[in-house]
Amino acid sequence: ILEKEDPNDKGIGEGKSNMRYRNISGIILAGGKSRRMGAFKPFLEIEGKRMIDVIIDNLRPFFREIIIVTDDKDKFLYEISKLLLSSIRGNENSLKGGGRWGCNLSEYKKIKVVEDLVKDCGPLGGIYIGLKKMSEERGFFVACDMPFLHNGLIKRILDATNKNMPDAVVPSIKDRIEPLHSVYSKRILKKVERALAEKRLSVKD
Repeated sequence: ILEKEDPNDKGIGEGKSNMRYRNISGIILAGGKSRRMGAFKPFLEIEGKRMIDVIIDNLRPFFREIIIVTDDKDKFLYEISKLLLSSIRGNENSLKGGGRWGCNLSEYKKIKVVEDLVKDCGPLGGIYIGLKKMSEERGFFVACDMPFLHNGLIKRILDATNKNMPDAVVPSIKDRIEPLHSVYSKRILKKVERALAEKRLSVKD
């Protein structure tokens, strides 16, 4: 567990690539019913950009493979298709270089969207599907409603992962862990499967 963040560590910088982390996948958990928010959570906007796009922009420098796990794959792809339709109608300016949409359409062509088939099991079900679908042995998992990611903390987590190759690297702040900003290995698949079968759905357990 990482307990403290180095305030001087600014991360790898926007738009840069770091091959050290190509053995880890980036997994965005975009599930949940969005009842409190009144709209499809991944596509809510913050400062003119959708949350899902902000997170993709944050993860893009670190990971070759980015996977989005969503409760409703068809609905998610429908939202993306609306962007395609906008581009066909000539609204190219809002689809390039960030703009209102955060990341451009070419980024979505590189992203795998998978459906969480373990229904009504919360984030643990999404973690299970992400572990099964990712190509790499380990994945960095983040929730879609956590757009304010810190590159320095992500880098610390990934460095600790590559140094020790543990089953999990989970940050902790004042004795509170953040399981949805963490790295998990495929080695825990059986444990997650057993927890789901026994309805032990708390990720913190």
